[in-house]
Amino acid sequence: MIQPRSSKIIIASLFLFLCFNAFSANEFILTEESDFHYVYIQTNEPYSKHDELMRQFYQECMKQNLEKYITGKMLTIYFDDDVPLWRIGFEIKTQIRVDSPLTTDEINYKKCIQKQYTGNDIKSTIQILKFRLQEMELIQTGPTIIKWTEKSKLSEQSVPEVDIIIPTSSTDSTSFIIAKTSRYIVLISIVLYLMLGFMVLIIKTNCKIRNLLLAFFLFSSALVLSGWIVGAFQYSIFSGFPFFYYIANLFCFLPAPLLFLYTRSLIKMKSRLIGWDLLHFIPFTVSLILWIDKFYIQPAEVKRSLILSEEIFSNFWELTGFIVLNGQIIGYIGAALVLIYTSRKKVKNLYGMQNMQYSWLNFILWGFLVTSYIAHLKHLLYNYIGVYSELLYILRISSNLAFVIVLFYKGVLHPYLFMHGIYPLSNGRDPSLSRRMFEQYRNQLIDYMNHHKPYLIPEITLAGLSNMTSIPQRSLSEVINKGFQQNFFEFINSFRIEEAKKLIGSSVDNNKTILEILYEVGFNNKSVFNASFKKLTGKTPTEYRLEGVS
Repeated sequence: MIQPRSSKIIIASLFLFLCFNAFSANEFILTEESDFHYVYIQTNEPYSKHDELMRQFYQECMKQNLEKYITGKMLTIYFDDDVPLWRIGFEIKTQIRVDSPLTTDEINYKKCIQKQYTGNDIKSTIQILKFRLQEMELIQTGPTIIKWTEKSKLSEQSVPEVDIIIPTSSTDSTSFIIAKTSRYIVLISIVLYLMLGFMVLIIKTNCKIRNLLLAFFLFSSALVLSGWIVGAFQYSIFSGFPFFYYIANLFCFLPAPLLFLYTRSLIKMKSRLIGWDLLHFIPFTVSLILWIDKFYIQPAEVKRSLILSEEIFSNFWELTGFIVLNGQIIGYIGAALVLIYTSRKKVKNLYGMQNMQYSWLNFILWGFLVTSYIAHLKHLLYNYIGVYSELLYILRISSNLAFVIVLFYKGVLHPYLFMHGIYPLSNGRDPSLSRRMFEQYRNQLIDYMNHHKPYLIPEITLAGLSNMTSIPQRSLSEVINKGFQQNFFEFINSFRIEEAKKLIGSSVDNNKTILEILYEVGFNNKSVFNASFKKLTGKTPTEYRLEGVS
């Protein structure tokens, strides 16, 4: 089980992060209702060319004798549509008639968020302000307004001083509830991934590499999911921790190969990785090198500039990464499912833990595939088609929470499901023992089973029995497969059924129930016990008891 100290550290870290967000300095002013008229010219020229446009606009205003209507405050109004549009204008006292190329309009807003700014990077400041807007659960209801102070009018000084105003309103109650709930859901999912990962690391097993592969899969899944936390707290992370802004992108190429290698280790009893296995991590390595070169070696201020520019990688690299990631997920999960299918074909009958292991491997693989592709479909619709689906958003976070809750529940209740290998019946191609050693090990095994009854241990494994009997694991498997024509679980269950038969016979007098007996002999599943009992005796446990009574 996970140590209490580890869980406290995780929870404390998350609490400190939320505190930072909650108590970060409030650099913005929330103002109430306002409306005004303005005269303007419109352009889609980049912001860097606006100085000359401002002079032309001012000259045109003088030409049309508008001085008496102008309040003296110059405006720049930014419409952030598919094609960004700028309006350069003056606030005026009332609605008036003007000639081309000038136009008049009116702005009304009930609430707004406002920031005073001095500097030349106004566009980046607007974007930062929008990060903060999202974090405050506000939505923009109108164009961004830049009011130039008297000191900065017509770029008379090199460093302009402006008020940036964004009209806002609170999100509706449904959206507010969804946004707040989703943050907690994602946070809980991340905590569960991390706790389960630490639990896997501290469980002792005969194959450490298997534990490491599963633990790193869980840790990388938590890091990929952390991208949702970054989205919810964009401003806080951008301002205080720009290093973590793209952490989800950094690790997105890890979960699929790790899950495949874990599945292979569980099924094929691989106790170590070989040099060729490192090829599975080429996409992650290439991505890591690119991110370090383009982003992570840069100073914090450069990181913030790159975040605002949204141009760290070209469209070619972004599309290539998206294609490789999707191909990786389909390829690795498909290969893992094929491994499971071919492994199950070698086993005629599945019992107890073996059957549960196959079922849960399937659950992990399909769960990862489904949750991944809900996220990718949402990304595809929003980034490439421009459609935002709230349904996919809810499905994504809820399916991920359900997935990790089931993993965590089973990991705590049945940790052996993920830790021990699956042992199919030998296909006869393994190296054979000598006849003398085979008989020695066979007699040694029967003697140990009869005197020490290790089959009464519910979570007995081949590795565990090997340690108990001092018979090498490969030799033990060969003795069971060839000497008894059974796989490991059939062999163990045959002894359990013989013990159950004795207890059922004696339980006529002491009123011990069938359920009590099945647990006593090492089973932990009633349906598996009934199936095994009928297979070996031709009767159900109840029929066997009634026959004994008669």
